[in-house]
Amino acid sequence: MGYDKPNATVTAAYLGIYDKNLARVALTANITAALPETHNAGGQMAVFDLSTSVSLAAGSYYVAILIKGTGTTVPYIAATNWGPSSTTSGAKAADVNGVHRWLQTTSTTLTTLPTTLTLAGMADSQTCYWAPLG
Repeated sequence: MGYDKPNATVTAAYLGIYDKNLARVALTANITAALPETHNAGGQMAVFDLSTSVSLAAGSYYVAILIKGTGTTVPYIAATNWGPSSTTSGAKAADVNGVHRWLQTTSTTLTTLPTTLTLAGMADSQTCYWAPLG
Protein backbone atom coordinates (compact mmCIF):
# COMPACT_ATOMS: atom_id res chain seq x y z
CA MET A 1 0.00 0.00 0.00
CA GLY A 2 1.48 3.34 -0.92
CA TYR A 3 1.03 6.92 0.12
CA ASP A 4 1.11 9.45 -2.73
CA LYS A 5 2.02 12.49 -0.64
CA PRO A 6 2.15 15.12 -3.45
CA ASN A 7 -1.44 14.28 -4.43
CA ALA A 8 -2.70 13.55 -0.92
CA THR A 9 -5.95 14.87 0.46
CA VAL A 10 -4.80 14.67 4.09
CA THR A 11 -5.94 17.77 5.97
CA ALA A 12 -5.13 16.73 9.55
CA ALA A 13 -3.01 14.05 11.17
CA TYR A 14 -2.60 13.58 14.93
CA LEU A 15 -1.32 10.86 17.23
CA GLY A 16 -2.22 10.68 20.88
CA ILE A 17 -2.18 8.55 23.99
CA TYR A 18 -5.35 7.77 25.94
CA ASP A 19 -5.61 6.04 29.30
CA LYS A 20 -7.75 2.93 29.71
CA ASN A 21 -10.77 5.14 30.54
CA LEU A 22 -10.39 6.87 27.14
CA ALA A 23 -9.14 10.19 28.56
CA ARG A 24 -6.43 11.84 26.46
CA VAL A 25 -3.03 11.92 28.17
CA ALA A 26 -0.84 13.33 25.37
CA LEU A 27 -1.04 14.56 21.78
CA THR A 28 1.24 15.41 18.85
CA ALA A 29 1.00 18.60 16.84
CA ASN A 30 -0.59 18.24 13.41
CA ILE A 31 1.88 15.91 11.64
CA THR A 32 0.37 16.12 8.15
CA ALA A 33 3.53 17.62 6.64
CA ALA A 34 5.76 15.07 8.41
CA LEU A 35 3.98 11.92 7.20
CA PRO A 36 6.51 10.03 5.06
CA GLU A 37 5.68 9.17 1.46
CA THR A 38 6.04 5.45 0.85
CA HIS A 39 5.36 3.14 -2.09
CA ASN A 40 6.21 -0.31 -0.80
CA ALA A 41 4.07 -3.03 0.74
CA GLY A 42 6.02 -2.93 4.00
CA GLY A 43 5.67 0.81 4.57
CA GLN A 44 8.22 2.50 6.79
CA MET A 45 8.76 3.43 10.42
CA ALA A 46 8.26 7.05 11.45
CA VAL A 47 8.78 8.69 14.84
CA PHE A 48 6.62 11.63 15.97
CA ASP A 49 7.18 13.63 19.16
CA LEU A 50 4.40 14.52 21.56
CA SER A 51 3.67 18.21 22.11
CA THR A 52 4.77 17.88 25.74
CA SER A 53 6.68 15.29 27.72
CA VAL A 54 4.59 12.73 29.54
CA SER A 55 5.49 10.14 32.14
CA LEU A 56 3.26 7.09 31.98
CA ALA A 57 2.75 4.97 35.05
CA ALA A 58 2.55 1.21 34.58
CA GLY A 59 -0.82 0.30 33.13
CA SER A 60 -2.81 0.09 29.93
CA TYR A 61 -3.02 2.83 27.31
CA TYR A 62 -4.39 3.35 23.82
CA VAL A 63 -2.45 4.96 20.98
CA ALA A 64 -4.83 7.09 18.94
CA ILE A 65 -4.29 7.69 15.23
CA LEU A 66 -6.33 10.33 13.39
CA ILE A 67 -5.69 10.77 9.67
CA LYS A 68 -8.31 13.09 8.17
CA GLY A 69 -8.67 13.24 4.41
CA THR A 70 -10.69 12.12 1.44
CA GLY A 71 -10.28 9.88 -1.57
CA THR A 72 -7.81 7.07 -2.11
CA THR A 73 -4.64 9.02 -1.29
CA VAL A 74 -5.08 8.93 2.50
CA PRO A 75 -2.26 6.74 3.93
CA TYR A 76 -2.77 3.47 5.73
CA ILE A 77 -0.93 3.58 9.03
CA ALA A 78 0.28 0.21 10.35
CA ALA A 79 -2.90 -1.50 9.17
CA THR A 80 -3.41 -5.22 9.56
CA ASN A 81 -6.20 -7.60 8.60
CA TRP A 82 -6.94 -6.03 5.19
CA GLY A 83 -7.01 -9.21 3.12
CA PRO A 84 -9.90 -10.21 0.84
CA SER A 85 -11.36 -12.50 3.50
CA SER A 86 -11.00 -10.18 6.49
CA THR A 87 -13.11 -10.77 9.54
CA THR A 88 -14.20 -8.35 12.23
CA SER A 89 -11.39 -8.13 14.74
CA GLY A 90 -13.37 -8.03 17.98
CA ALA A 91 -12.60 -4.45 18.95
CA LYS A 92 -15.06 -4.42 21.83
CA ALA A 93 -13.98 -7.62 23.57
CA ALA A 94 -12.35 -6.27 26.75
CA ASP A 95 -9.76 -8.15 28.77
CA VAL A 96 -10.01 -8.74 32.53
CA ASN A 97 -8.71 -5.20 33.14
CA GLY A 98 -11.40 -3.64 30.97
CA VAL A 99 -8.97 -2.86 28.16
CA HIS A 100 -9.91 -3.52 24.57
CA ARG A 101 -7.57 -4.94 21.96
CA TRP A 102 -8.25 -1.87 19.85
CA LEU A 103 -11.04 0.63 19.27
CA GLN A 104 -12.20 2.53 16.20
CA THR A 105 -14.38 5.62 16.40
CA THR A 106 -17.54 5.91 14.34
CA SER A 107 -17.07 9.68 14.00
CA THR A 108 -16.34 11.04 10.54
CA THR A 109 -16.11 14.67 11.64
CA LEU A 110 -13.07 14.74 13.95
CA THR A 111 -10.41 17.26 12.93
CA THR A 112 -8.22 16.66 16.01
CA LEU A 113 -8.17 14.15 18.84
CA PRO A 114 -10.74 15.05 21.52
CA THR A 115 -9.90 15.18 25.23
CA THR A 116 -12.12 12.15 25.86
CA LEU A 117 -13.62 9.34 23.84
CA THR A 118 -16.50 7.01 24.72
CA LEU A 119 -16.94 3.31 24.23
CA ALA A 120 -20.42 4.00 22.83
CA GLY A 121 -18.73 5.92 20.00
CA MET A 122 -16.69 2.89 18.92
CA ALA A 123 -17.45 0.14 16.41
CA ASP A 124 -16.01 -3.13 15.17
CA SER A 125 -14.29 -3.06 11.79
CA GLN A 126 -12.16 -5.23 9.57
CA THR A 127 -9.02 -3.16 9.96
CA CYS A 128 -7.01 -2.61 13.11
CA TYR A 129 -4.02 -0.32 13.53
CA TRP A 130 -1.02 -0.52 15.82
CA ALA A 131 1.73 1.77 17.07
CA PRO A 132 4.54 1.38 19.62
CA LEU A 133 5.24 3.67 22.56
CA GLY A 134 8.84 4.47 23.30
